[in-house]
Amino acid sequence: MKVIVRPRGSGKTTLLVKFAYISQMPILCGTISHKKIYEIRAKELGLPIPQVFTVNDLIQGRTRGRSYKHILVDEADFVLVEFIRQTSYLEPLMATMTIREEEIK
Repeated sequence: MKVIVRPRGSGKTTLLVKFAYISQMPILCGTISHKKIYEIRAKELGLPIPQVFTVNDLIQGRTRGRSYKHILVDEADFVLVEFIRQTSYLEPLMATMTIREEEIK
């Protein structure tokens, strides 16, 4: 999995929308408010993207039965926290992640 690490306001959302459009891959984000941001951005750019799923959609099985093989993840740390909260009611305190140099964009 490639990881895009950039500061807030540097175009990560726009980049992911463009990649979703070109690749026709869906996007996974944390919440409905994030989903709306992606849908608005795609509309502003005039780029119809396949689908935006939330963590709740994933948990409820709304991604099953689709022809997608891959998914683009927005704000992976937030998605992980939401998933843990919604499936266990635990509050994540700390996490680690190894990123190989070639995966950083």
